Order: sequence, then C-alpha cells, then structure tokens
Amino acid sequence: MLPSISWTELGAVFYEKSVNMLGDVKNSLVQGIVKRNFDLCNLYEYRKVARADTKSNKILIYQMGKVASTSLYKTLRNLNLDASIYHLHVLQPSSIDRVMKSYRRRLLHTPRIDEHIIHSQYLRKLLDKGLRTSEPRWKIITLVRDPVARNISEFFQRLPHQSGTIELGSGYGIEANVRSLIQEYFQIYDNKPHPFTWLDLELSAVFDVDIPLCDFPRASGFKVYRFDHIDLLIIKLEQLSSCIEDALIDFLDLKKTKKI
Repeated sequence: MLPSISWTELGAVFYEKSVNMLGDVKNSLVQGIVKRNFDLCNLYEYRKVARADTKSNKILIYQMGKVASTSLYKTLRNLNLDASIYHLHVLQPSSIDRVMKSYRRRLLHTPRIDEHIIHSQYLRKLLDKGLRTSEPRWKIITLVRDPVARNISEFFQRLPHQSGTIELGSGYGIEANVRSLIQEYFQIYDNKPHPFTWLDLELSAVFDVDIPLCDFPRASGFKVYRFDHIDLLIIKLEQLSSCIEDALIDFLDLKKTKKI
C-alpha cells in the first residue's frame, strides 16, 4: 500500500525538488506559485526548520516583538554554539493561530512568512509531544523593555501598513501631522495591555513557571532563573549593551575568551 500523503505535503515536496533542479532561479514559475500559496509556503519553511534541528540543546529567544530580539538572535547565531537557536514571539496555540491568520491575509501583498512564526509552530509541536527529562533543558532568553518605548517602536513600524485612518502630507503642516499621529497612537494603544501581560499570558502560562520579577536586580540589568524543566534569562533592553557579555557567559556557561 502506498503511504498516504496530502496534496499540500506533495506540493511542498515538489517545490523542494524543483528548487534543487532549478538552482537559484528567483523568478521561476514554481517558486512564484508556491510563495503565493500560503499552505505550501508555510509547510516548506516548516520542513526546513525541522530538518535543521540536529542538536539536542535548544536556545529560545522568546519575547514580545520590538524588543531587539532580531539583533540578539543574530548575535547568538554568530557564536557558533552547540545548540539549535530559535527566535519567536508566541507559543500559545491561540496566539499562533492569530498570527497565522494575519500572514494568510497579507500573503498576496507580501509573499513571505517570517521565520519567527515558523519557529513558533515547530516548537509548539515539540511542546505538545512533551519535554523529555532525559534531554537538556531548554534555555530561554527574554528581553524586557519600557512599555511606552516598545509601543512607539511598534507603532511606527506598522504605520505604513495602517488602513488609511491617518492622513499625512506636506499640505497639512508639521503640527497637524503630529496631532494626527498622536491621536492614532492613543486610539491603538490606550487600552492595549499587551506589553504588561505578555510574560503572564505567554511565557509563564506556556511553561507553567512563576517569575518573581520583584527581585529583579536593576543594577546588573539581568537575572538567571533556574526551573525544573527550563532555564530562563531575563535582560533589560536599556542595559543590554553593558550586560550582554556577562549575562550570556553566566547563562550559557561560556568561556570569557568567547567574543560576544
């Protein structure tokens, strides 16, 4: 009996074989079709991440967006550590579904699925299978940031994609443009609790841990928490440049000779 395979999986396999045959031909018909098919594109990227997971040690940069996670991810990748490194913002199933729906809606305009949501799906599947006590504990790094600064950063990143509720132009004058921006900002963020609840709704809930931030050392800018099944490093973004080396040496047991 032939093994059962869905049309989506068959399409992803066909895409991989085609890419190998065609090399780096960016404008090929096959690539164009798959990139605009959400399910094929997502499955192809997921399979790449799954195949690349060849190490038992895992480091997760798991935090809310707009808190320098991409920069930290690149730093860790450049250290050539004996670990699979992931960068993600959500692990709650409902949050993953919400983000996936957002990508599905915009795929025709932006034919790309960002790596962080692929990492979320892959790690969620591993969590659903259960963390094995025989395997190394996951190491999780979370950066925290002043919530107002974080929201402003997100606001201006998303501004070009807003639905047209805000009218800006040279004919309005600087003061009018600024007022429009301020009004739009408060409409979006005035009652948005996300920066204040992310730790509770995501990290604490997913891994069933209680994080006592009341004892967070403001002077050093970072703290390592050891739990039964995970290790957690929390770093304050505003002190990242001054403490990142000490924090990673402590958390990952690196030699001081390692250039960070």
